[in-house]
Amino acid sequence: LRLGVLSWNLAGKDMGKSPHFFRQICRRLTRANLDVISIGFQEIVEMKISWINLKNIIFKCEEISLQIKGLLDRFLGEGYICISSLNLMGILQLVYVHHRRYSDIIQNKFINWEDKYGGKAGIKMGNKGAVGSIFVLKHFGVLSFANCHLTHGFDKVKKREEKLISIIETLKSSTNFRKKGRTPNIGRA
Repeated sequence: LRLGVLSWNLAGKDMGKSPHFFRQICRRLTRANLDVISIGFQEIVEMKISWINLKNIIFKCEEISLQIKGLLDRFLGEGYICISSLNLMGILQLVYVHHRRYSDIIQNKFINWEDKYGGKAGIKMGNKGAVGSIFVLKHFGVLSFANCHLTHGFDKVKKREEKLISIIETLKSSTNFRKKGRTPNIGRA
């Protein structure tokens, strides 16, 4: 199974004005023949009071999703199907499966994990947290991908580690897929 996992902090900037980073990665991945691609974005919108509304965030998620699908089609071919598009304020996760593996998906789940006190400037609905996609792929077991945006700062390493452990535990507890009494393999990427 060939996986591609990418993460990009947009810092509130428009990806369309400088997608050269992603183009370079797509060019390198062209020969990789990937089965699954997970792309996580953080800070997709500026965290200004004027920008924090659902309409702006949904618009930005749709815009990024279309740009990414266009780049994937252009550089990797039109064989990828988006099975997960999750967002939580300024966090977006897109998971694509190649059409040759699409019929192998048995079950699919999504999680949101929000850090209600991790927002910018005291805003309780902040841009910190995680989203995750979990699915069972026939012959491979459970695959789970999480996109996290945690509290910054060198002095907060311990706090980030604790939150990351909590996110991983949430993912693990969400993988209660059962088939004929068997529990699929659970691993971390």
